[in-house]
Amino acid sequence: MGARGADHVLVAVPGAAAARLIPDELAEIRENLDGTVWSPVIAPAFFLDRKLEGDYGIYTDMNPGRDFCLALDQRAISASGRSALVLLSAYPKTEELMRASDEAILKKGLAQLDRVVPGFKPGWVRYARVKRHPVGAPTFPPGQYRRNWELQRLVEDQPGMSITDARGAHMEATVRRARIAVERMQAE
Repeated sequence: MGARGADHVLVAVPGAAAARLIPDELAEIRENLDGTVWSPVIAPAFFLDRKLEGDYGIYTDMNPGRDFCLALDQRAISASGRSALVLLSAYPKTEELMRASDEAILKKGLAQLDRVVPGFKPGWVRYARVKRHPVGAPTFPPGQYRRNWELQRLVEDQPGMSITDARGAHMEATVRRARIAVERMQAE
C-alpha cells in the first residue's frame, strides 16, 4: 500500500512519549514535552453497601499529615447506584505509597476515610481494590506553568499541530485543550 497524506494526525500518548515523536526541527517543543515530570497515582477504591447521603461528589481533607487528601464518590458511574469511594493522594505522598503493598494502602485508606467523608463507617465497605497508575499526574515545580503556556504558544505557531494533555491536572483543562485543537483543525 502506498503512502497517504494527512493534514492532521491525532496521537493519544503521555507527554514524554509524544516528545519522542517530535522531529528535530521542533526540538524546543520536544524538550518542553520531555521536561514534564509525572508522578504516580495510587487510587484505592472502596465499594460501599449503600449510596452516601447528600449530593456530594468530592470530599477533601488537606491536612498535610494525611496519606489521602481527596475522596471521589463515583456512584454516578456505578451500575448499582451505590457509592464507590476512590481516594487520591498528592505528590510526594504517592511516591511513598507506590512502595507499599495493596493491603497496606487499603488499611491506610480505610483508617482515613472517616476523616474525609462525614459519618463514614468502615462496616459499609463491601469490597475494595487498589489501582496503580505509574504515570498519573504532572508535578508543578516552580516555573512549570510558564513552560506550559510557552509550549502552547510554540504549538500554536505550527500549522497542523495541536497538543492536548492533562498538564492542567484536571479533566476540565484537558477537555478545553481538546476543544481548541478540534476548532483549530477545522479552521486549517
